[in-house]
Amino acid sequence: MSQRIGYLDIAKLIGLFLVCFCHIPVSTGEFHIWVYSFHMPLFFLLSGMFFRPENFSMKRTAIQLLVPFILFNVLAILISFCVNWIFYRTLQFTNLHPMKWFTSGYAIGPSWFLLSLFCIRVFCSYAYKYGKIRTLLIAIIVLIVAFVFTENCNVWNILNLGSSVLGLPFYLIGYIAKEYILKYINYGCIWITVLMTIVSCLAILNGQVGIHEHSYGNNMIAFLFFGLMGTAVLVRLSQYIRIPHKILDTFMQGALFYLCMHTLMFEYMLLIWNKATGDFSGNTLPEKIIVTILTFVVSYPIIRFMLKYTPIFLGKQSKK
Repeated sequence: MSQRIGYLDIAKLIGLFLVCFCHIPVSTGEFHIWVYSFHMPLFFLLSGMFFRPENFSMKRTAIQLLVPFILFNVLAILISFCVNWIFYRTLQFTNLHPMKWFTSGYAIGPSWFLLSLFCIRVFCSYAYKYGKIRTLLIAIIVLIVAFVFTENCNVWNILNLGSSVLGLPFYLIGYIAKEYILKYINYGCIWITVLMTIVSCLAILNGQVGIHEHSYGNNMIAFLFFGLMGTAVLVRLSQYIRIPHKILDTFMQGALFYLCMHTLMFEYMLLIWNKATGDFSGNTLPEKIIVTILTFVVSYPIIRFMLKYTPIFLGKQSKK
């Protein structure tokens, strides 16, 4: 499966909105816990649906994921240097050493997903090449069991392996079950979606999860179940939403920019706004929604610019 599917793109866009919304440092309580139960499993599962191991290329995968990971971290440092100098007359910044980026010390936090997805794609490609699906399943079970019993070991920080292990099951399910997902995701009426939504809300009982922090809450099985249930709910709901094709296509092509840079964007928008007015903190729910929407609005022309002039940032090769 290589062609785009509209409602899956809409689900990704909603997922991006929720990622930014929950990263703004204002607690939204149980809603925050619920969103974290599925918003990153969503991206891993949808990535798995478009995975084609028979066409795997290390060079192409590095261009799509590893190069943007490095470039966005460098860009984050340069932007932070400029902003800190302009507003604070200081050049202090953490995580400058590139080697720290590969041990969970990124200059720009959300970029962890690119590194994890790179590791997952490489692992799955070679496991599939030498042993097919059975090898993949056995390897993932072994990795998950090993992670559960040794989750505090520092080895899981290297190349963000802990996050990769937690994302692997969703990625593999997306790959193996893609035809069934597309066939049955619409099964039943709207009341089935309502019931699934209610069930997915029980994720709050599993506690706070965070794949980027190698945290699966209170129970691994519950983490996997609610990750899948929440993803299914969002995909089903996405089929009732309409977004102009040009806008949707632009954000899908430039998703890496928004995913990696949204935290810097809202931090500096709040900084500039407060310097200008002094009365916008982003500490209330309405302000949090406004900031999230503003990051989308501001990012749109930036993505259009990058698609035309710096596509390598977005994992794309320049057109010759």
